[in-house]
Amino acid sequence: MSNEHSIVNFLKGSGVQLRILDMGRRIEKITSQQFFKIEQGHTPYPLPYLHQAWIALLLWNPKNKSQNAVWFLKLPLDEQGFLVQAARDDIMNRLLQNIQFAQGDLTENQDALKDNPFVFKPDQEKMAAFHAIANQQIGLEAS
Repeated sequence: MSNEHSIVNFLKGSGVQLRILDMGRRIEKITSQQFFKIEQGHTPYPLPYLHQAWIALLLWNPKNKSQNAVWFLKLPLDEQGFLVQAARDDIMNRLLQNIQFAQGDLTENQDALKDNPFVFKPDQEKMAAFHAIANQQIGLEAS
């Protein structure tokens, strides 16, 4: 796939706001620029865990912050820590087939990665920590 076909560019081009968080050992922010370089194979994933990149993609409508979606993905890494491009391409193909952003409307896109082999569900403790961080990131009140 070419440079314009990246998860970061695809999501940013849809009009939603995006935050990328590593969900491996700890929850840490990864900038869009960092993740773009990782996607393109220019840099290894900085926080590998069990030979995978465990990431959360936090998406929200900038006009309605309560309208949001979260995708948890575990992407395989090669022996040098680089993202396996075939996995990234598979996710992009699935996104292109299963999703259509309608002016940033995320309500219909919660299951865009349904039945995807790269999706995971964090354990309860990590999910609670992620929820607190996500609310802070998008400016919602704590629950």
